[in-house]
Amino acid sequence: MKNRFPYVVLIGKTNVGKSTLFNRIVGKRKAIVERTPNITRDLIEDIAEWEGEKFMLVDSGGFVDKPHDEIEMNVRSKLIEAIERADLLIVMVDGRSEITKEDFDIADMVRRSGKRYIFVINKMENIDMLLNPDIYALGLSEPIRISAEHGINVDELLDRIVSQIESKEETEPRKVNIRVSIVGKPNVGKSTLFNAIIKEDKSIVTDIPGTTRDVVHSLLERNGNAYLFLDTAGLRKKAKVGKKGIERYSVKRTLNAVRESDIVSLLIDPTQGVTEQDQRISSFVQENKKAVIIVISKSDIMNKKELGNFIDFVKHKLYFLDYAPIISVSAKTGKGLSKLFHTIDTVYKNYTFEVSTNEINNVLRRIMLISPVSTSKGKRVRISYCVQGGIKPPKFIFFCNYPGAISDQFKAHIEHMMRKNITPLSGTPIHLIFRRG
Repeated sequence: MKNRFPYVVLIGKTNVGKSTLFNRIVGKRKAIVERTPNITRDLIEDIAEWEGEKFMLVDSGGFVDKPHDEIEMNVRSKLIEAIERADLLIVMVDGRSEITKEDFDIADMVRRSGKRYIFVINKMENIDMLLNPDIYALGLSEPIRISAEHGINVDELLDRIVSQIESKEETEPRKVNIRVSIVGKPNVGKSTLFNAIIKEDKSIVTDIPGTTRDVVHSLLERNGNAYLFLDTAGLRKKAKVGKKGIERYSVKRTLNAVRESDIVSLLIDPTQGVTEQDQRISSFVQENKKAVIIVISKSDIMNKKELGNFIDFVKHKLYFLDYAPIISVSAKTGKGLSKLFHTIDTVYKNYTFEVSTNEINNVLRRIMLISPVSTSKGKRVRISYCVQGGIKPPKFIFFCNYPGAISDQFKAHIEHMMRKNITPLSGTPIHLIFRRG
């Protein structure tokens, strides 16, 4: 019989403190707690209650990248089943340890699941301690810092859990298919474009740089698709942002909005040109492997020839985003907005694109036939096969005998050939991984 309580699942790699948190929340020592990894093998469930709201809390086994035996395979299988069944995921990492491949794999699983989640950093007895920057590279939401062992901030986590399951019971939310953030320097027209898109004045629009202090969200349904648009604060040069205060906070929120987005709409003002700050913002988007659309604002002030020349200029300055489509819009006249939606739909399709293993390896064979990898220290490098390892962005794993011997130049060549032979890949970065095998 289906459980009538919301199903809340704790997930994370081994030894991050899931069982300790489970025991603290349910108020009894039901899960075994040891410092030895892989103690929890089965799903452990119990009813938890907070502020009068009950939910089923589930302690799952620690995720391992490569199961070595039947037990570890079973643990992984149960974890996948629990994620599929979950109403809410509590994604845990260890604040004292290095971020590992397992953490990245779990983050990918959470994104692919489409489930609600809360990101938790455990073992933070000092909640003001600086976080490892790699934590943000996971691309998850702003984390809650807790210490499950000492009970620090666990009440805040429980408040967040209850708010999530309450909203689910009250009304089933519309599925947000595509998260689009609008980013750029201050005063390039982000809020004006945002308001034109949603057709209501939800963001304050002025000529004063830095008006938008926080990220403004708006959910929009169009032609059967749902879009969550995020209007962000302008990103100024680091030297011009103080170490404390509202602006520093708003910049942090903007960067987090980029990390949480599927697609970044990078707004360029032709009256300002492409500046060094535009290049920095573009680099941040690229580093976080987000799909991107370059949007030229205020297109109504240029004729066709001027616009074409400016597009060529943008391509030259932002050459490292050569996979990004460039479109022009005018928030004032509404010109280009339909094309913007069409481009968002196309880019999102590419960002979540899955290709068959057979097609990938046909492309790989062509690459190796035309331009085989050079030898390294007298040993010939052979790439045996390739599989797709994920989406958002498409991730391709190449198995070869000497991964470390493959140059960045040849990796760039492989990416170029894949983009040329596998469609659609426009608008999205692709992630190439080389492993021994």
